[in-house]
Amino acid sequence: MNISRGRLRRTVVVSICLFEAVVQLFTGPRYHGLFRPFVTGYAIDILLPFSAYFLLSLSDDIVPALRSWALRAAIVFVVISSAEVAQYFGRPIFGRTYDPLDFAAYAGGTALAVLADRLLFPRLFKLWA
Repeated sequence: MNISRGRLRRTVVVSICLFEAVVQLFTGPRYHGLFRPFVTGYAIDILLPFSAYFLLSLSDDIVPALRSWALRAAIVFVVISSAEVAQYFGRPIFGRTYDPLDFAAYAGGTALAVLADRLLFPRLFKLWA
């Protein structure tokens, strides 16, 4: 089977986003499974920047500057963190409760995306790089 680089990237990114959506369906405030405080407090805060980083990577043909992993990571972290800053000032955007540890979760999710993009996926998929 011959698959193009663009098609491979889209397939992987859509899979990541679908995984995040499924996790969100099952880990809301009614979740009472294992590691409840972590899952309800930080799992999505890690997965959201992870998937946003890869969604942004699909735009690199339109905006060539987005080919830079560092720029994508910075954009994702700043945009997602801005919602937390708004919460601090009493403006509920994507949540109501300000938690300074969310910044660490956002940074962790962004870092994991960069590691996956730069180290893991090129080893898994020949066409990734």
